Amino acid sequence: MAIKSKRKVKKQRKAKKAPKLKATLTDQELEAGLKRNSASLAPCIEGAVNSKEIPSGRHVMKLAYDILPSGRVSSASLVGPKYLVGGALSRCVESTISGWRFSKTAKGREVRGQDLAFRARSP
Repeated sequence: MAIKSKRKVKKQRKAKKAPKLKATLTDQELEAGLKRNSASLAPCIEGAVNSKEIPSGRHVMKLAYDILPSGRVSSASLVGPKYLVGGALSRCVESTISGWRFSKTAKGREVRGQDLAFRARSP
């Protein structure tokens, strides 16, 4: 029985290829990521209601962001509706979305005009 040298074992370990990445996220994976990450926006929404920036009730925000191949988010912005854009809520949402993570892909994905419905409740 032959004993493998350490050098051969290291070469064999290096020879293993990384699993192939998907080209981009599917719509279902994007929706799952949105569901998983959207709870992180609760402090932004609560702050906006408490400061009377938005009224209590149901709202729908439109989001735009880029998912990089690494799964990180860049260029996050709240793009609508107009009454939600430009204030503290908008800044908080954009900052929070920038911290979201998705699965790694080969090309990443551009997301434009994604609707996110939420209910704002007053304290």
